[in-house]
Amino acid sequence: MKIVIDTDIPYIKGVFEPYFGKVIYKKGIEIVHNDIKDAVALIVRTRTICNEALLKGSGIRAIATATVGTDHIDIDYCNTQGIEVFSAPGSNAGGVLQWMIAVLFELSQGTGLQGKVLGVIGVGRIGGLLVKAAEALGLTVLQCDPPRARIEGDKHFFPLKVLLKECDLFSFHVPLSFKGVDATYQMAGNDFFKLIKPGAWIINSARGGVVDEQAMMKGYLTKNVRYALDVWDNEPHIDRQVLSKALFATPHIAGYTIEGKVNATIMAVKAIASFFNLNLRLWKPEPYPIQNPFRLDMNDFIENGAINYRSLFRKVYSISDDDMQLRNNPDHFESIRSNYRLRHDNSGYSFDTDLSQNQKEIIRALGFNLITDDP
Repeated sequence: MKIVIDTDIPYIKGVFEPYFGKVIYKKGIEIVHNDIKDAVALIVRTRTICNEALLKGSGIRAIATATVGTDHIDIDYCNTQGIEVFSAPGSNAGGVLQWMIAVLFELSQGTGLQGKVLGVIGVGRIGGLLVKAAEALGLTVLQCDPPRARIEGDKHFFPLKVLLKECDLFSFHVPLSFKGVDATYQMAGNDFFKLIKPGAWIINSARGGVVDEQAMMKGYLTKNVRYALDVWDNEPHIDRQVLSKALFATPHIAGYTIEGKVNATIMAVKAIASFFNLNLRLWKPEPYPIQNPFRLDMNDFIENGAINYRSLFRKVYSISDDDMQLRNNPDHFESIRSNYRLRHDNSGYSFDTDLSQNQKEIIRALGFNLITDDP
Protein backbone atom coordinates (compact mmCIF):
# COMPACT_ATOMS: atom_id res chain seq x y z
CA MET A 1 0.00 0.00 0.00
CA LYS A 2 1.03 3.59 -0.63
CA ILE A 3 0.19 6.73 1.35
CA VAL A 4 0.92 10.37 0.42
CA ILE A 5 1.39 12.90 3.23
CA ASP A 6 1.80 16.67 3.36
CA THR A 7 5.40 17.09 4.50
CA ASP A 8 4.52 20.11 6.67
CA ILE A 9 2.32 18.08 9.03
CA PRO A 10 4.43 17.91 12.21
CA TYR A 11 5.40 14.79 14.15
CA ILE A 12 4.14 12.41 11.45
CA LYS A 13 7.33 11.34 9.69
CA GLY A 14 8.13 7.71 10.40
CA VAL A 15 4.69 6.84 11.76
CA PHE A 16 3.30 4.95 8.76
CA GLU A 17 6.48 3.42 7.36
CA PRO A 18 5.99 0.10 9.22
CA TYR A 19 2.49 -0.25 7.77
CA PHE A 20 2.69 1.02 4.19
CA GLY A 21 5.01 -0.27 1.50
CA LYS A 22 5.55 3.27 0.24
CA VAL A 23 5.23 6.58 2.10
CA ILE A 24 5.61 9.79 0.09
CA TYR A 25 6.01 13.24 1.64
CA LYS A 26 5.41 16.36 -0.47
CA LYS A 27 4.49 19.98 0.01
CA GLY A 28 0.71 20.07 0.11
CA ILE A 29 0.44 22.62 -2.68
CA GLU A 30 2.64 20.41 -4.89
CA ILE A 31 0.66 17.16 -4.56
CA VAL A 32 -0.72 16.22 -8.00
CA HIS A 33 -2.63 13.31 -9.52
CA ASN A 34 0.52 11.47 -10.56
CA ASP A 35 1.61 11.32 -6.91
CA ILE A 36 -1.58 9.64 -5.70
CA LYS A 37 -2.80 7.57 -8.65
CA ASP A 38 -1.48 4.37 -7.07
CA ALA A 39 -2.00 5.44 -3.43
CA VAL A 40 -4.79 4.31 -1.11
CA ALA A 41 -4.57 7.08 1.49
CA LEU A 42 -3.87 10.80 1.62
CA ILE A 43 -3.12 13.04 4.62
CA VAL A 44 -3.31 16.74 3.83
CA ARG A 45 -3.80 20.27 5.07
CA THR A 46 -5.70 23.12 3.41
CA ARG A 47 -3.24 23.61 0.57
CA THR A 48 -4.11 20.34 -1.19
CA ILE A 49 -7.30 20.74 -3.23
CA CYS A 50 -8.87 17.30 -3.17
CA ASN A 51 -11.29 17.38 -6.10
CA GLU A 52 -12.08 15.30 -9.16
CA ALA A 53 -9.04 16.64 -11.02
CA LEU A 54 -6.76 15.27 -8.32
CA LEU A 55 -8.62 12.11 -7.34
CA LYS A 56 -10.20 10.71 -10.51
CA GLY A 57 -8.77 7.35 -11.46
CA SER A 58 -6.72 7.08 -8.28
CA GLY A 59 -6.84 4.32 -5.70
CA ILE A 60 -7.53 6.69 -2.81
CA ARG A 61 -9.87 5.13 -0.27
CA ALA A 62 -9.42 7.56 2.64
CA ILE A 63 -8.42 11.21 3.07
CA ALA A 64 -7.52 12.63 6.47
CA THR A 65 -7.06 16.38 6.73
CA ALA A 66 -5.15 17.68 9.74
CA THR A 67 -7.42 20.72 9.77
CA VAL A 68 -10.78 21.70 11.21
CA GLY A 69 -12.24 22.80 7.88
CA THR A 70 -12.86 20.64 4.82
CA ASP A 71 -13.61 23.28 2.18
CA HIS A 72 -10.47 22.18 0.27
CA ILE A 73 -12.06 18.75 -0.21
CA ASP A 74 -14.92 18.07 -2.63
CA ILE A 75 -17.02 16.06 -0.20
CA ASP A 76 -19.76 15.38 -2.75
CA TYR A 77 -17.28 13.90 -5.23
CA CYS A 78 -15.65 11.80 -2.50
CA ASN A 79 -19.05 10.45 -1.50
CA THR A 80 -19.79 9.37 -5.07
CA GLN A 81 -16.44 7.59 -5.22
CA GLY A 82 -16.70 5.91 -1.84
CA ILE A 83 -13.77 7.88 -0.44
CA GLU A 84 -13.96 8.38 3.32
CA VAL A 85 -13.03 11.87 4.54
CA PHE A 86 -11.82 12.61 8.06
CA SER A 87 -11.06 16.00 9.62
CA ALA A 88 -9.80 17.28 12.99
CA PRO A 89 -12.70 19.26 14.50
CA GLY A 90 -11.75 21.40 17.48
CA SER A 91 -8.07 20.51 17.26
CA ASN A 92 -6.89 24.13 17.06
CA ALA A 93 -9.57 25.69 19.26
CA GLY A 94 -7.16 26.82 21.98
CA GLY A 95 -4.90 28.60 19.51
CA VAL A 96 -7.72 30.39 17.72
CA LEU A 97 -9.16 31.49 21.06
CA GLN A 98 -5.74 32.85 22.06
CA TRP A 99 -5.46 34.76 18.75
CA MET A 100 -8.98 36.14 19.11
CA ILE A 101 -8.51 37.37 22.67
CA ALA A 102 -5.14 38.90 21.77
CA VAL A 103 -6.86 40.83 18.97
CA LEU A 104 -9.63 42.00 21.28
CA PHE A 105 -7.20 43.32 23.88
CA GLU A 106 -5.08 45.10 21.27
CA LEU A 107 -8.05 46.63 19.47
CA SER A 108 -9.52 47.84 22.75
CA GLN A 109 -6.39 49.74 23.79
CA GLY A 110 -7.51 53.17 24.93
CA THR A 111 -11.22 52.35 24.73
CA GLY A 112 -11.60 49.18 26.79
CA LEU A 113 -14.01 46.31 26.25
CA GLN A 114 -16.62 47.24 28.83
CA GLY A 115 -19.94 48.10 27.24
CA LYS A 116 -19.03 46.52 23.90
CA VAL A 117 -21.39 44.05 22.27
CA LEU A 118 -19.73 41.11 20.51
CA GLY A 119 -21.49 39.13 17.81
CA VAL A 120 -20.23 35.55 17.50
CA ILE A 121 -21.27 34.04 14.17
CA GLY A 122 -20.95 30.28 14.33
CA VAL A 123 -21.03 28.78 17.81
CA GLY A 124 -19.28 25.45 17.53
CA ARG A 125 -16.25 24.45 19.56
CA ILE A 126 -14.22 27.62 18.88
CA GLY A 127 -17.15 30.02 18.88
CA GLY A 128 -18.39 28.52 22.14
CA LEU A 129 -15.03 29.06 23.81
CA LEU A 130 -15.02 32.66 22.64
CA VAL A 131 -18.52 33.23 24.03
CA LYS A 132 -17.43 31.95 27.43
CA ALA A 133 -14.23 34.02 27.46
CA ALA A 134 -15.87 37.22 26.24
CA GLU A 135 -18.67 37.02 28.78
CA ALA A 136 -16.13 36.42 31.54
CA LEU A 137 -14.37 39.62 30.45
CA GLY A 138 -17.62 41.57 30.75
CA LEU A 139 -18.70 41.84 27.13
CA THR A 140 -22.29 41.38 26.10
CA VAL A 141 -22.37 38.55 23.58
CA LEU A 142 -25.00 37.82 20.93
CA GLN A 143 -24.78 34.43 19.27
CA CYS A 144 -25.81 33.61 15.70
CA ASP A 145 -25.92 29.99 14.59
CA PRO A 146 -28.93 29.14 12.36
CA PRO A 147 -28.24 25.37 12.17
CA ARG A 148 -28.10 25.11 15.96
CA ALA A 149 -31.10 27.43 16.36
CA ARG A 150 -33.24 25.14 14.20
CA ILE A 151 -32.34 22.17 16.41
CA GLU A 152 -32.15 23.77 19.85
CA GLY A 153 -34.56 26.67 19.45
CA ASP A 154 -33.70 30.35 19.38
CA LYS A 155 -33.45 30.97 23.12
CA HIS A 156 -29.68 31.63 22.92
CA PHE A 157 -29.42 32.56 19.24
CA PHE A 158 -30.29 35.67 17.27
CA PRO A 159 -30.75 36.30 13.53
CA LEU A 160 -27.87 38.01 11.78
CA LYS A 161 -29.97 41.15 11.24
CA VAL A 162 -30.22 41.58 15.02
CA LEU A 163 -26.45 41.33 15.40
CA LEU A 164 -25.94 43.91 12.66
CA LYS A 165 -28.15 46.34 14.55
CA GLU A 166 -26.71 45.74 18.02
CA CYS A 167 -23.08 44.63 17.81
CA ASP A 168 -19.86 46.64 17.93
CA LEU A 169 -17.64 43.66 17.09
CA PHE A 170 -18.13 40.60 14.89
CA SER A 171 -16.18 37.36 15.01
CA PHE A 172 -16.68 34.58 12.44
CA HIS A 173 -16.37 30.89 13.31
CA VAL A 174 -18.17 29.13 10.47
CA PRO A 175 -17.04 26.63 7.85
CA LEU A 176 -16.80 27.86 4.27
CA SER A 177 -19.74 26.43 2.32
CA PHE A 178 -21.18 27.38 -1.03
CA LYS A 179 -24.54 25.63 -1.22
CA GLY A 180 -27.74 25.31 0.76
CA VAL A 181 -29.67 27.48 3.16
CA ASP A 182 -26.62 27.82 5.43
CA ALA A 183 -24.09 28.74 2.73
CA THR A 184 -21.42 30.97 4.25
CA TYR A 185 -19.52 32.12 1.17
CA GLN A 186 -19.43 35.94 1.35
CA MET A 187 -22.08 35.95 4.05
CA ALA A 188 -20.50 39.26 5.08
CA GLY A 189 -21.16 40.95 1.75
CA ASN A 190 -22.62 44.22 0.51
CA ASP A 191 -25.88 43.88 2.45
CA PHE A 192 -23.98 43.01 5.62
CA PHE A 193 -21.83 46.13 5.44
CA LYS A 194 -24.76 48.36 4.50
CA LEU A 195 -26.48 47.40 7.76
CA ILE A 196 -23.45 47.26 10.06
CA LYS A 197 -22.97 49.94 12.73
CA PRO A 198 -20.44 52.67 11.90
CA GLY A 199 -17.05 52.00 13.48
CA ALA A 200 -17.72 48.28 13.97
CA TRP A 201 -14.85 45.79 14.12
CA ILE A 202 -14.61 42.70 11.93
CA ILE A 203 -12.45 39.81 13.16
CA ASN A 204 -12.10 36.81 10.87
CA SER A 205 -10.17 33.66 11.71
CA ALA A 206 -12.56 31.26 9.95
CA ARG A 207 -12.06 31.22 6.17
CA GLY A 208 -11.24 34.04 3.78
CA GLY A 209 -14.27 33.54 1.56
CA VAL A 210 -16.68 34.13 4.45
CA VAL A 211 -16.05 37.88 4.27
CA ASP A 212 -16.30 39.70 0.93
CA GLU A 213 -13.13 41.76 1.13
CA GLN A 214 -14.26 44.31 -1.46
CA ALA A 215 -17.52 44.92 0.40
CA MET A 216 -15.51 45.23 3.61
CA MET A 217 -13.27 47.84 2.00
CA LYS A 218 -16.37 49.84 1.05
CA GLY A 219 -17.40 49.61 4.70
CA TYR A 220 -13.95 50.81 5.68
CA LEU A 221 -14.34 53.88 3.47
CA THR A 222 -17.98 54.73 4.19
CA LYS A 223 -18.51 53.54 7.76
CA ASN A 224 -15.04 53.46 9.29
CA VAL A 225 -15.27 49.68 9.66
CA ARG A 226 -12.06 48.30 11.15
CA TYR A 227 -10.84 44.76 10.77
CA ALA A 228 -8.32 42.13 11.81
CA LEU A 229 -7.74 39.13 9.55
CA ASP A 230 -5.97 35.82 9.85
CA VAL A 231 -7.64 34.40 6.72
CA TRP A 232 -7.81 35.92 3.27
CA ASP A 233 -9.29 35.63 -0.18
CA ASN A 234 -7.02 33.96 -2.69
CA GLU A 235 -4.38 32.81 -0.22
CA PRO A 236 -1.42 32.97 -0.48
CA HIS A 237 -1.78 35.80 -3.03
CA ILE A 238 -3.49 38.28 -0.76
CA ASP A 239 -4.80 41.73 -1.64
CA ARG A 240 -2.17 44.32 -0.68
CA GLN A 241 -4.73 47.09 -0.17
CA VAL A 242 -6.73 44.93 2.23
CA LEU A 243 -3.50 44.11 4.05
CA SER A 244 -2.45 47.75 4.29
CA LYS A 245 -5.69 48.86 5.98
CA ALA A 246 -5.95 45.97 8.45
CA LEU A 247 -5.47 46.76 12.11
CA PHE A 248 -3.97 43.30 12.53
CA ALA A 249 -2.98 40.90 9.79
CA THR A 250 -1.55 37.40 10.18
CA PRO A 251 -0.91 34.61 7.61
CA HIS A 252 -3.53 32.01 8.56
CA ILE A 253 -1.70 30.95 11.72
CA ALA A 254 -4.29 31.65 14.44
CA GLY A 255 -4.52 27.95 15.26
CA TYR A 256 -0.80 27.27 14.82
CA THR A 257 0.09 26.15 18.33
CA ILE A 258 1.99 23.14 19.57
CA GLU A 259 -1.18 21.86 21.22
CA GLY A 260 -3.25 22.37 18.07
CA LYS A 261 -0.74 20.66 15.80
CA VAL A 262 -0.34 17.71 18.15
CA ASN A 263 -4.12 17.31 18.36
CA ALA A 264 -4.59 17.51 14.60
CA THR A 265 -1.81 15.07 13.80
CA ILE A 266 -3.05 12.58 16.38
CA MET A 267 -6.58 12.81 14.97
CA ALA A 268 -5.34 12.30 11.40
CA VAL A 269 -3.17 9.32 12.36
CA LYS A 270 -5.97 7.71 14.34
CA ALA A 271 -8.44 8.20 11.48
CA ILE A 272 -6.21 6.42 8.97
CA ALA A 273 -5.28 3.78 11.55
CA SER A 274 -8.94 3.04 12.25
CA PHE A 275 -9.85 2.91 8.56
CA PHE A 276 -7.05 0.49 7.64
CA ASN A 277 -7.11 -1.36 11.00
CA LEU A 278 -3.56 -0.40 11.90
CA ASN A 279 -2.08 -0.74 15.38
CA LEU A 280 -1.80 3.03 15.82
CA ARG A 281 -4.99 3.93 17.63
CA LEU A 282 -3.11 4.84 20.83
CA TRP A 283 -0.32 6.64 18.98
CA LYS A 284 1.06 9.97 20.13
CA PRO A 285 4.31 11.75 19.26
CA GLU A 286 7.44 10.62 21.09
CA PRO A 287 8.89 12.44 22.85
CA TYR A 288 5.54 14.03 23.59
CA PRO A 289 5.94 17.76 22.84
CA ILE A 290 3.41 18.94 25.43
CA GLN A 291 4.90 18.79 28.92
CA ASN A 292 3.82 20.43 32.15
CA PRO A 293 2.50 23.98 31.69
CA PHE A 294 4.94 26.85 32.10
CA ARG A 295 4.46 28.57 35.41
CA LEU A 296 3.96 32.32 35.32
CA ASP A 297 3.75 34.62 38.31
CA MET A 298 0.48 36.54 38.21
CA ASN A 299 2.07 39.25 40.38
CA ASP A 300 3.93 40.32 37.24
CA PHE A 301 0.61 41.31 35.67
CA ILE A 302 -1.20 42.87 38.63
CA GLU A 303 -1.64 46.66 38.54
CA ASN A 304 -3.58 48.44 41.26
CA GLY A 305 -5.13 45.18 42.38
CA ALA A 306 -6.36 44.24 38.90
CA ILE A 307 -4.96 41.94 36.22
CA ASN A 308 -3.54 43.75 33.20
CA TYR A 309 -4.78 41.25 30.62
CA ARG A 310 -3.19 43.07 27.69
CA SER A 311 0.20 42.80 29.35
CA LEU A 312 -0.46 39.15 30.15
CA PHE A 313 -1.35 38.30 26.57
CA ARG A 314 1.67 40.11 25.20
CA LYS A 315 3.75 37.84 27.40
CA VAL A 316 2.28 34.58 26.10
CA TYR A 317 1.62 35.61 22.49
CA SER A 318 2.83 38.69 20.63
CA ILE A 319 0.36 39.04 17.79
CA SER A 320 2.20 42.22 16.76
CA ASP A 321 5.26 40.15 15.81
CA ASP A 322 3.18 37.95 13.48
CA ASP A 323 1.51 41.04 12.04
CA MET A 324 4.83 42.76 11.34
CA GLN A 325 6.33 39.71 9.67
CA LEU A 326 3.44 39.46 7.18
CA ARG A 327 3.40 43.20 6.43
CA ASN A 328 7.13 43.19 5.78
CA ASN A 329 7.00 40.06 3.61
CA PRO A 330 3.55 39.69 2.00
CA ASP A 331 5.03 37.81 -0.98
CA HIS A 332 6.25 35.17 1.47
CA PHE A 333 2.81 34.39 2.94
CA GLU A 334 3.13 30.67 2.27
CA SER A 335 6.69 30.28 3.51
CA ILE A 336 5.94 32.27 6.69
CA ARG A 337 3.02 29.95 7.33
CA SER A 338 4.92 26.77 6.52
CA ASN A 339 7.92 27.75 8.66
CA TYR A 340 5.96 29.28 11.51
CA ARG A 341 7.51 28.70 14.91
CA LEU A 342 4.71 27.03 16.82
CA ARG A 343 3.70 28.74 20.04
CA HIS A 344 1.87 27.35 23.07
CA ASP A 345 -1.80 28.16 23.43
CA ASN A 346 -3.03 29.37 26.82
CA SER A 347 -3.35 25.83 28.16
CA GLY A 348 0.45 25.72 28.10
CA TYR A 349 0.63 28.23 30.97
CA SER A 350 -0.36 28.11 34.62
CA PHE A 351 -0.51 30.52 37.55
CA ASP A 352 -0.03 29.87 41.24
CA THR A 353 -0.87 33.27 42.74
CA ASP A 354 -3.90 33.72 44.98
CA LEU A 355 -6.69 35.34 42.98
CA SER A 356 -10.24 36.41 43.66
CA GLN A 357 -12.97 34.01 42.59
CA ASN A 358 -13.88 36.32 39.71
CA GLN A 359 -10.27 36.49 38.53
CA LYS A 360 -10.01 32.71 38.69
CA GLU A 361 -13.12 32.36 36.54
CA ILE A 362 -11.72 34.78 33.96
CA ILE A 363 -8.32 33.05 33.87
CA ARG A 364 -9.95 29.66 33.35
CA ALA A 365 -12.33 31.04 30.71
CA LEU A 366 -9.30 32.37 28.82
CA GLY A 367 -7.90 28.85 28.71
CA PHE A 368 -5.12 29.18 31.30
CA ASN A 369 -4.47 26.76 34.16
CA LEU A 370 -4.39 27.44 37.86
CA ILE A 371 -2.05 25.37 40.00
CA THR A 372 -4.98 24.58 42.30
CA ASP A 373 -6.98 23.18 39.37
CA ASP A 374 -7.42 19.44 39.30
CA PRO A 375 -5.19 17.85 36.65
